[in-house]
Amino acid sequence: MASVARASSSLPRWSKAVHSKKQRSAFILAPSITHYLTTILAKAKKKELETEWNTSFQLYVQAAQAFLKIVNNTSSIDGSTVDGQATRTTADNAMIARDKDERTQARAHASLALERAQKIKRAYPDRVQLVQRNIFSPEEQQAVLESSSIVNGVVCPLWKGYTPSLSVKEDDRTAVEWGLEPGDRWVSKDKVFGPNCPMLDLNMLPYELVQSVVSNCSVVASIIVCWQHHLIHGSSLILDRLFPQAEGDSLRRPIESSNGRYAYKMFLNGVERKVIIDDRMPLRGDLVMSVRSTRRSCLWPSLVEKAYLKINGGYGFKGSDSGVDLRALIGWIPDSYDLQSTAFEREKTWSRISTAFRQGNVLVTFGTAKEIPSHASRPLIPFHAYACIGLEDNEDRMVTIVNPWRSIDANDAHRSEEAFWRIPWDDLSAQACPPSASEMNCPSACLHHLRKWKIARSPGDGILNQQIRIAIDAVTPKTDIWALLSRHTYAQAETELYSALHAFEEDGAEITFNKAENLTFTGHYLNSPHCLLKMTCSDDTKRISLIASLSFPNEADIRDDVPYTLSIMSHAPLEFDTRPPPNMVKQIISYEFNSLYSGGNLLYPTYFDNPQWTLKVPAGPSSSSGKQSAVRLQFHATASKDIPLNIKVYRSAEKRVNDVTEGTVVFDSGTYSYGIACGQVSLLPGNYVVVLSNYVATQHGKGTLEISSERSVELQRAPAEGAGMHTSSLHGNWMPETAAGGPSHGRYWRNPQYEMFLSRSAEVCARLQVTQTRAGALYLPINLSLFQYQETSPPTEVATSGPYRESRYGVRLSRRRLAAGRYLLVPSTHSPGIQGLFEVSVWSDSPISVQYLETTQ
Repeated sequence: MASVARASSSLPRWSKAVHSKKQRSAFILAPSITHYLTTILAKAKKKELETEWNTSFQLYVQAAQAFLKIVNNTSSIDGSTVDGQATRTTADNAMIARDKDERTQARAHASLALERAQKIKRAYPDRVQLVQRNIFSPEEQQAVLESSSIVNGVVCPLWKGYTPSLSVKEDDRTAVEWGLEPGDRWVSKDKVFGPNCPMLDLNMLPYELVQSVVSNCSVVASIIVCWQHHLIHGSSLILDRLFPQAEGDSLRRPIESSNGRYAYKMFLNGVERKVIIDDRMPLRGDLVMSVRSTRRSCLWPSLVEKAYLKINGGYGFKGSDSGVDLRALIGWIPDSYDLQSTAFEREKTWSRISTAFRQGNVLVTFGTAKEIPSHASRPLIPFHAYACIGLEDNEDRMVTIVNPWRSIDANDAHRSEEAFWRIPWDDLSAQACPPSASEMNCPSACLHHLRKWKIARSPGDGILNQQIRIAIDAVTPKTDIWALLSRHTYAQAETELYSALHAFEEDGAEITFNKAENLTFTGHYLNSPHCLLKMTCSDDTKRISLIASLSFPNEADIRDDVPYTLSIMSHAPLEFDTRPPPNMVKQIISYEFNSLYSGGNLLYPTYFDNPQWTLKVPAGPSSSSGKQSAVRLQFHATASKDIPLNIKVYRSAEKRVNDVTEGTVVFDSGTYSYGIACGQVSLLPGNYVVVLSNYVATQHGKGTLEISSERSVELQRAPAEGAGMHTSSLHGNWMPETAAGGPSHGRYWRNPQYEMFLSRSAEVCARLQVTQTRAGALYLPINLSLFQYQETSPPTEVATSGPYRESRYGVRLSRRRLAAGRYLLVPSTHSPGIQGLFEVSVWSDSPISVQYLETTQ
């Protein structure tokens, strides 16, 4: 895996004073840079006096950014900063004092420049072109890395090479921070391993490594599979990241430190970082708390474990996932498979993992489920991690696993005494042990992008989304692209955050918008820091739009500036599409799925109860041929991570759509996706209705709908059917004597009838829906008709729902004004003898009386 390149400053003529003897440095502001920046500030003032508002605004912003760079360039002592502490000399302090004076001046200049820029922006908003941040710039990328340097209170600086003169004091971190209990103590390594214990023991076997009292079975399993890889493939996984190392050793193996200080190169929060420890080990009574071999034959496993636990809450570690552990320990790509998922491909997965395992391109661990089936031939420990050290790709398909929780002496009777087990692959599957596969993937193209989830407004759904586009220069059939979303962590408590990665395929016709198929690859929300999305692109794919989503457990926990790294891997040439999006008119609307507005998917008869909006696309300039030009629109809906969403747009002149026959679908966001639905469409001028639906009618929650358009469109919330009107619900039954069928059968007036009395003129609408039939189907050809009652003549038809029609949404009488008087509502089926239950809903803008009328005809 390639590391993110460190950015260099873009400002000219920096002077850097270096103390090479102690490898220390501090940034000093040179006189030339002061003159350069004050000149920009003077030019800005001049342009402001000349009323060149945009030019002066740009110059003020440029000067402010440059001065702020100076303010934020804190002095650094390279290599000697440990847990935020630095050892400074008198010369260092003198440099820092001079630097502080320069920063004070720079801060004053930056404040002045920002104040003037803001005043110009407020006074002349039409004549000022706002400065857009380049989120792909080296400075922005570096800023994200620097902001992620503190994890669980430990400062983890970017790795800039190993410095032999390390300084670390364990007392800087309290016993509580190390997760120690009262009575636990630190002792020298010699008391634990003996005075002659070597750093390495090449004769140590993987299954000799055992877990102690710490709940870190996943970490120990990760160390075991790395050591097995070293023995089989001659690699130096983990070993090549522990320092100091012997000079000239091509395998980069660690050696014992002369001062008892060690550094581990941890892949953490988007980049390799330095974690410094010493060689003391914790004891609980007489029990060693660290991982060790059954023969206590070497030191390196305990040092690696200590470095990892230092940035993960210490020896009070609450457990993890081996994919997460291996990502940090060796930088490999974490992947996992749910063996009980309906989408799990058992044979394909076995073939892929076993082949990669033989080639040394994958490390495999297993994590057991909460409950283990009683019929399992070899019951495993629930909620436990196992290391896989062998896969036999034969007819038996045996898997060799190591249990890190094993006995070392007779007092450990509660643990397993067997070093390793051989279990059939099918048996492991039956015990719901999803394998976690960490892959060594070295494709020809590998991109890294760092960003923060930013809160422009408080999201009512607790979801933050950001879109990143990648361009594909050449696509071969079935091009595979892997995208890894890694949320940066500050503390273990953040495991309650959920993140997901979604993707669109684009055909390249318009870089800004998505194809009609929309969400081609839908991710799932995970509370793991890492989300891996695997995509196989179609031949015409030119671009991929990725959406990084972050979900907070509740709105009170929402916070700003959550950093993440997006890594893209493929054998096809890739690049980020860094062009800024075009200016569009945005409308952001809050909505809620509740008892009134929650209808489920199209299979529910209540589908059209979902939130709806009327959308009017106004006419724009005509083309040379006189045709109206279409308007491009983007739709982006979010909800909580547990609610799948879909957006449909109907062409309809109605204020809301109540049936599929009332409009033509012109846009569909595609398959329901958890927490998100989006896409784009070009619409001709006209009237439309937007329907946002959840998948299950009983799923309630809040969210937002964002609509962006090339030019202004009119968007208005459509009220629920009959909203603000008086409602009457009538439940009836077509029985043998009342299931009379349509008028052509000669018994029409034997159908159920409801008398409706209007004391004054009123607007009325009604709906008939089948609720149950003898056959169990809800699709009956039905009709609802309205007649005006005549004392001396047969009733006169006033309105009808139209031809008899089968529809799960029922049939309806559209809204109309009726004069005062008596009316009859007649629900009927097309053919006589069809029995079932139904419901008639009547809405009116003034009180009316509706009651069942006994028929005698």
